[in-house]
Amino acid sequence: MLNEYPFPHITYKEFVPIDLIEKVKKEYDEILNNELHKWVEYNNPIEHKLSFNKFKNTTYLKQLLPIMGNIEFINQLQNTFGIEDIELDTDLYGAGLHNHPRGGYLCTHLDYEINPITFKKRWLNLILYINDDWKDEYNGDTELWNNDRTICEKRVYPEFNKALIFRTDNKSWHGVSRKICCPVNKSRKSIAFYYVSKRSYKDDVDDNTRMKALFYDPKYPKLCEIRSKRQLTKKDIEE
Repeated sequence: MLNEYPFPHITYKEFVPIDLIEKVKKEYDEILNNELHKWVEYNNPIEHKLSFNKFKNTTYLKQLLPIMGNIEFINQLQNTFGIEDIELDTDLYGAGLHNHPRGGYLCTHLDYEINPITFKKRWLNLILYINDDWKDEYNGDTELWNNDRTICEKRVYPEFNKALIFRTDNKSWHGVSRKICCPVNKSRKSIAFYYVSKRSYKDDVDDNTRMKALFYDPKYPKLCEIRSKRQLTKKDIEE
């Protein structure tokens, strides 16, 4: 059932067939531990995570795409969230494997509004959790914040094979702002999928259109401002 508070979201348990999700978890670990795979690293005062979205040459990760892009499932999402004409972003721009090691975090933010490559509007996020031995004391909950960014209204526990789906708009402030406290040999593992419009919004883009995530951390307002335009550099952090 759709929960409207603090913004529209829904969760599903045992989301992917168990035989496939077990293979996905194993492949995730193999990619994480294989130095030949190049992860994008973000490590600065407002975010500390790794990202990987090269699914083309994987065996099991790419099998998730037909599940997420199934027309019946998309119709269900459209009916549930009251939106029309969306599709799975199979390019996985900004999506894919997201990994937070010990000490990892992601401060409160709004996701990008328009894909800067295809100019398709982003409507929904689906986060699939891959940890099968996670403990409360490790932190790692996905936080859903109020529109004033003053109160975390809900925490979604990163339970194995659970999917969190939520609408992305100007009110969907979320993050993982409490630092991960897991042992050094573990990490918070998730896979993100985004649902976007079928049509391009290129003609509607203006200076107020959010083409990058908008971060909020009252301790680092300048870094949040820079990050809304580009990735942070060592010089940005030093200054």
